Amino acid sequence: MKIRFISDLHYTDPSLFSADKAKVHDFYIKFVLDQLFSKSADLYISLGDLIHTGTELEINNTYAWIDEHPEAVTKFHHLSGNHDLLLYDRSEWPNTYYQGNYFQSFTGFHVLYLETSRIKNSSNYGGYISPGTISWLAERIEQTGDEPLLVFAHHPIKNTSRLSWRTMMHVDEDCNLDMVLAKKRGPAFYISAHNHCDSILHSGQWTYLQSACELEHPAIKNIEIDAEHLSFYYEDLETPDLAAARAEFLSDMPFFSPYGSPARGSVLERQLYVNFLAD
Repeated sequence: MKIRFISDLHYTDPSLFSADKAKVHDFYIKFVLDQLFSKSADLYISLGDLIHTGTELEINNTYAWIDEHPEAVTKFHHLSGNHDLLLYDRSEWPNTYYQGNYFQSFTGFHVLYLETSRIKNSSNYGGYISPGTISWLAERIEQTGDEPLLVFAHHPIKNTSRLSWRTMMHVDEDCNLDMVLAKKRGPAFYISAHNHCDSILHSGQWTYLQSACELEHPAIKNIEIDAEHLSFYYEDLETPDLAAARAEFLSDMPFFSPYGSPARGSVLERQLYVNFLAD
C-alpha cells in the first residue's frame, strides 16, 4: 500500500490579503494539493489544519480544488486540525472526505485515523481525546495483535517529537493516550503534525513521525507499507515559483509565525526504512 499525505496547509481566506497576495497564496495552496494527487496512491491524507481561520470560504475553496481529482472521492481522508474547527464543528462541514475516528485492516497491517482537535476553541489549541474514544482506541490496538499499526493524528504525544514538550503542542496528558499506546505489541507508527517541525523518535514499540508545515517546507510525505516492511520518505516540492509566492504572502498572513530553522529536519528526520521480519 502507498500513502501520500500533507500536513498543516493553512489555506487562508483571501479577503485577509490584498488582491495580489491572495492570488499568489491561492496559487501556492492549489499547487501543493495538485501535487498530492499527482502520483498514484492507495490513500491520500491531510493531517489537519487544511485551512487557517476556519471560514466557510476556506472550506469551500480547498474542497473545490480537491474535487478536481476524481480519485479523492474514495481515497482522500481529512483529519481535523485545531484551525479547521475554529468556527464550525465537523458536523457542519461537508461530509466528503471525513470519517472521524476510523480503523482499517489490510493484509498484514492496520491503519487508524484519530481525531485529536478541540471544537471552536481558539484559546486552547492543544489536543484532546474523549474517554469514549480512548476506550475505542484500546480495543482497536488489542485487535491488531503483533501486526504493524499506523496511527494518523493531528497532535503529537508529549515528549515524542520536536516541540511536543511545550504547552498545547501535544495531546493533553490526562487523556492517557500514551498509556493506551504502550499496550501495543509489534511495530507501530504514530504520524502527526501540528508543531510545524520534522522529527523522528523511536521509543519502545512505537516510532513517532512528525512533519513540518507545507507553508514553510512544501513536500509530499510518502509511506509504503506491507506485511514485511515500511518505507517513509519526503518528496520535496520547492520550486523558484513556489518560493517567490511564499515570500510574497507569508509575512502578511494573519495569526501565523514561521518557525524557521530547524523546522526542516535532517535526512534522518525525513526518511525511514523498517524491515518487520528482521531479528
